[in-house]
Amino acid sequence: MPFTRGAKSSLIVAISTVANSPRHSVLDELPCCRDSVAGLEIMSTRDLHPPSNKFDISKGATLMRTATKRKRLSMGEILLAAVCIVTPNATHGGMTIVSNDVKASLHDFQNNNLDAFDSFSGTSIPLSHLVDATDGSYYSRIQLDRVQSGSDVTISNEFFQKRDGGYDHSGGESRTHFTVDADMTYNLSGTYSVTDVTSPGIVFFDALLYDLTAGLQLFGSQTESRDTTNESLVLGVGGGDYFNAAHVGSVSGNLIAGRTYQLYFHAFTRAAAPSGDGGAIATGNVTLQLGSGVDAVPEPASLAMWGLGALGMAIQVRRRKRRQPDLIA
Repeated sequence: MPFTRGAKSSLIVAISTVANSPRHSVLDELPCCRDSVAGLEIMSTRDLHPPSNKFDISKGATLMRTATKRKRLSMGEILLAAVCIVTPNATHGGMTIVSNDVKASLHDFQNNNLDAFDSFSGTSIPLSHLVDATDGSYYSRIQLDRVQSGSDVTISNEFFQKRDGGYDHSGGESRTHFTVDADMTYNLSGTYSVTDVTSPGIVFFDALLYDLTAGLQLFGSQTESRDTTNESLVLGVGGGDYFNAAHVGSVSGNLIAGRTYQLYFHAFTRAAAPSGDGGAIATGNVTLQLGSGVDAVPEPASLAMWGLGALGMAIQVRRRKRRQPDLIA
C-alpha cells in the first residue's frame, strides 16, 4: 500500500533500560526527540517541509553505525534500526497562498463618484488586517484574519458597512487563490445581515469556492433581496426575495493535495432607487476552515517490524536483568 501524503510524523516506540543500565544505550544516539517515562522511550521524528515520502535512511544508518561500534548488537536494536529505515516521514498538511486581493469601497451611484476605496493584495494572509474605506460617518470595512493550529487553517473575512440614504453603495469583495499541500477537508460558512433605517434597500451576497486545477465549482451561491426590511442571509441557504441563483455544490467537502483553489465573495448594500431611503448598516462574514485529512495508516509490514523491534528490546532488557547479581541488604 503506498504511503499517504500529509501524514503526521511516524512514531517509533521502543522499550529500553533507562535506569541501572550497565552500558550506554544505542537509543541515546538517535537524532530524535525523546521523552523517557518509566523505561519507555518515545521517539518522534521532526516534521519536515516540504512533504516527503522518502524513507528516512539516514536515521537508520546512524543507528546502525552507532551500534556497530560496540562488540555486539541486540536483535531488538537491529530490528529497531530497520524500523527507522522503512518507516516514512511526512508532514502536516497546510495551505499556500498564491494570491490574495481584498477590496472595500463606498460608491455614490447617483453622482457616479467613488467616495472611498481601500484594498489589500499579497501572496500571504496576515494574522490580522483591516481594509478600511471610510468617508465621514459612512464606511465599508473588511477585517481579514488567519488562525492556524497545526495543519488546520481558518481564514475569516468579517465586513462592516454603513451607507447614507442616497443612491449609495457600500460593499466589499475578496478573492484568494491557494493550494493545499495535503488532502484536506473544508467547511465554508457565512452570514449577511442588514438593518434598514427606513425602507429596505438592495442586499446582495455572493460566494464561490472553485477548483481551478480541475475546472470544477465546489460551491456557489448568489442571493439578492430588495423588498425585505432588515434582511438576513445565510450562505448556502438563500432566502433572497428578488433573486436566488442555483446553489451549486456543498459548503463542506474535501480538497485534493497539489491543486489550486479560489475563494471569492462579494457583499454590498445599496439604496433601491435614486430617490434614496433612510440608509442602512450591515454586518457579515465569510469563513473558510481547512482541516487536516485522515492520517496515514502504517503499512502492515512496518507495523510488524515495529512490534518485533519492541519485543526484541523487551527480551534484551529481561536478559540484562537476569545477568545482574542479586543485591543483599
